[in-house]
Amino acid sequence: MNGTGPGVHDAHKNGGDPEAPLAGTGHGPTRPPTPSSQPSLPSWLLNPNDPAILELTLPALLTLVADPMLSMATSVFVGQTGPTPLAALGINTSLFALCFSLFNFLATATTPLVATALQAGNGEQAGRTVLQGLALAVVLGLGLALALTAGSDAALGVMGVAPEAGDLFLQSRDYLTVRALAAPAVLLESVAQGALYGMRDMRTPLYVTAGANALNLGLGWLLVLHLGWGVKGAALATAAAEAASAVAYLTVLHGRRGMLGDLAPRLLLAPPPSAGPNGTPPPQELLPAGASLLTRTALLLGSKTAAAAAAARLGAAPAAAHHIVLQVWLLDSFLTDALAVAGQTLVASHLGAGGSVGLRSARAVSDRLLQLGVGGSAVLALALAALGPAFPAAFTSDPGVLSGVHAIWGLALALLPLNGAVYVLDGVLAGASDFDFLAQAMVLSALCTVAGLELSGHLEAGLLGVWWALAALMASRLATLSWRYAAPAGPLGAKRGPGAES
Repeated sequence: MNGTGPGVHDAHKNGGDPEAPLAGTGHGPTRPPTPSSQPSLPSWLLNPNDPAILELTLPALLTLVADPMLSMATSVFVGQTGPTPLAALGINTSLFALCFSLFNFLATATTPLVATALQAGNGEQAGRTVLQGLALAVVLGLGLALALTAGSDAALGVMGVAPEAGDLFLQSRDYLTVRALAAPAVLLESVAQGALYGMRDMRTPLYVTAGANALNLGLGWLLVLHLGWGVKGAALATAAAEAASAVAYLTVLHGRRGMLGDLAPRLLLAPPPSAGPNGTPPPQELLPAGASLLTRTALLLGSKTAAAAAAARLGAAPAAAHHIVLQVWLLDSFLTDALAVAGQTLVASHLGAGGSVGLRSARAVSDRLLQLGVGGSAVLALALAALGPAFPAAFTSDPGVLSGVHAIWGLALALLPLNGAVYVLDGVLAGASDFDFLAQAMVLSALCTVAGLELSGHLEAGLLGVWWALAALMASRLATLSWRYAAPAGPLGAKRGPGAES
């Protein structure tokens, strides 16, 4: 069994002491350092929570970047067969990224719910969450596969590819109908990965992802280049790798069923608990949590899509400039999303321990994650600023595109530290299972984005106006999330429930 060591499920072995480290680990809910253990360096350079954060963040980061790196290799294979297959691959890559992003809530909800239940010693509730997620993944995955295959023409039409496009349309449809068959496997992967993150095991997902990517790479070379199956071969290679990954994840979960109430089917069919231990509120269920996160994700994707559409209406050069600068935000999101994943796991684990010590520990690790997220994003912004025109010049030499990049470059870099805070706070509040608030806050942020885009169009502010609308999106998210994080009655506030006074 690979992982970061025994996880939060061992906490109950410590006699229920929320201050005790998790059994078999070198870290647990963080105690306030004693004077003798104070580091010689300032706390913003060296923090007691850093070992736990690093242990979770680094494997999560490598897992996050593995798929984009492999996508580049697949593009190289397909690109050698001609421009039309490469275009078909690019269209489908965007389509599937959009579809699967909508179902990210499966992992985002599973991680904190499993971590909290295991830390509280409630393996059956953790198993119930995992079984609910797996069942939901099968149902949603089959529905998505059916929708994409039966409605392939309509789906490609949304991406701007009509039957009149000829060979591009045919090759795009070939890829779509093959790759869509793996949709259930992809969603099963998402649930299983979230469950393992909830167990504080970030390494197994990394190993599974690396193995699946190696299989995809080998099959891609064989099917695309050696056998000449073109873009359909690329789709088959990716689908086979995703199916193998799902089988690997399910095998791992089966091996750990003992800590998940044996994953007995009765857990899925049993009524939800009416109360938690010691009179605490009942644990959250996956379905309502998932509904809130789905709402949040759909609104966020809709806001970003509206901004991309507004940039596209300005013409080819502004749209290209918009895409280039978005790559900077994408790079920043990889770095801070890994911190957000660690935040989900650690915050849920500390809060699951209960009591005032668990609450203080959750708050301490959240504060440190915010320092790292904002600081890392600021360093990235300064590094890109120092590069000057070299970064955008790596993408294009077109004067019109470079002019558009220059117009928004300063604003985009200035927003990076703000983005870092938003991504981390989002993960922290998800770790606190504050799913309903995340959905409600995103409604306000989406309205701010739409208002910004409308005002930009009315003022004919061009691409800079579009990016000010994106600034409104991120600023409103920061305002709402920061308010919730600081609120005394919030999930990490001083007035949080009766358990906080224990």
